[in-house]
Amino acid sequence: DELVVPDDVVERARLWNEVARSGTPVTYLLPLTLSVGRRVFETTMLPVADPSGAMTRLVKVSRDVTDREHAREAAGLFEARFEAMLAYSSDGFVLSDAEGSITYASAGCEALLGFSPAELVAFGTVADRVHADDVALVRAHWTGALEHPGSVQTFEVRMRHRDGMWCDLDVRVVNKLDDASVGALIVAFCDATQRREAERRAAAVALRVSEIRLRELVARSAEMISIVERDGRVLWASPASERLFGYPPEIPEGKGFFFGDLGHPDDRDLFRARFAEAQQQPGVPLEVEGRGRHADGTWRWFVTTITDLCDDPAVGGVVLNVHDISLLRGLATQDAALAW
Repeated sequence: DELVVPDDVVERARLWNEVARSGTPVTYLLPLTLSVGRRVFETTMLPVADPSGAMTRLVKVSRDVTDREHAREAAGLFEARFEAMLAYSSDGFVLSDAEGSITYASAGCEALLGFSPAELVAFGTVADRVHADDVALVRAHWTGALEHPGSVQTFEVRMRHRDGMWCDLDVRVVNKLDDASVGALIVAFCDATQRREAERRAAAVALRVSEIRLRELVARSAEMISIVERDGRVLWASPASERLFGYPPEIPEGKGFFFGDLGHPDDRDLFRARFAEAQQQPGVPLEVEGRGRHADGTWRWFVTTITDLCDDPAVGGVVLNVHDISLLRGLATQDAALAW
């Protein structure tokens, strides 16, 4: 008895008396402290009777089950930790058989669907809470999981919450029916709203960065970009307009590029004709050369690319890309004069 923990001595004496009184075998675990350390034995007390049926003695049969008990303790600790993690997870997890009947539900399911794990298991299935427009999608992925064990089926689905509202869920299904340690399909799901919000914010940041880059490129470009109405009224002009024409981007009323008094009288009809031609071919860029008057009163030569993007909601106008070719025209004139 000196090898037995005091509390176990008392328990062993109780079991001894119970077997002696009832004549029924009893099996119990007996921890012992030995020279090799603490060991656990599974012990069975067997009553032995004489020919008359009177019990004459008790026989004990013991076997060392230390490794088995350690494995059980480790498994129990793992399960406790796993349950704790699931309890505080914002995701929901369920185990289901091949027919879709729920055999287990985690605590996180209640926050997402409004039903406790016990209620979900009692329901057996939540197929009737899937939005009618998503039923075919769910069936297709469920079939895919059954046909391809181990593969992960990912999709988005609408489920009716306990309060009657529809909630958008990101769902992942993997078939572990053939895994002896699981023996079920694992269904993990979370609120898709968080993912969508993260995607929206990322897209907004990317758009903002893109807009800044484009603004800087346009601001430093030697080429003027302008968006005008189909009647020629200026909607927007890039900062280069001041370098090319001497006017700020906010063009004074009535001064339309090449249409009003900024266009040379001899070139206005040609520009208008090309402008009308561009409107007959939306999205197709057309070029035209002509003179425009600078704010200092001088006439300068420009080549303009006209592209009708009025039907593009991101633009909503005719785009003019204007480049100053006065220097090139001047050199060409000089070359022609020298050639004479």
